Amino acid sequence: MRLDIKDFEGALELCAAGVLADVRRVGLPPLGEDAELEFAFEAAAGAGVFTLSVGAIAASDIRVRKGEALEIFYAHLRDEDPAHFAETQVAWTAQPELAAAWAIGSVLIDPHRLAMTHPYVETVGFSFLCLRGGEPVGRLALIGESDILLAADMSDPTLAPYQLETL
Repeated sequence: MRLDIKDFEGALELCAAGVLADVRRVGLPPLGEDAELEFAFEAAAGAGVFTLSVGAIAASDIRVRKGEALEIFYAHLRDEDPAHFAETQVAWTAQPELAAAWAIGSVLIDPHRLAMTHPYVETVGFSFLCLRGGEPVGRLALIGESDILLAADMSDPTLAPYQLETL
């Protein structure tokens, strides 16, 4: 079953962004599974960064926004509290998202919605076919549920407990 295209806005932006250049977990330390993910892309039109967060409604699903997380969440402090913004910039960290490193150098295509079926049924994100040099290299799952945000190959054992199902 395909869902209405409006549900795919963020996924379609990721598909149109170009070649995946980096996947990193970002935020203020300590970085855990609930920290935002940034996907950096390279394209003929220039580089672009998208921030992925756990969805705002019912703390599930993936929310995709264009831009770096530091700017999305803290830019307002530049004018309101410059000292706090400067402290946040200094403390801000980024680390590679190792479970998604295999997808670097790929383009994302063929987005599908994902639902977890255990311990309950909930729509939790997307999966994408990753192509490198026109050849499939895997299917990337992006899931957000409660206090976790994961990016990994659909076959990764860390995703098994969620019993993911393609919608």
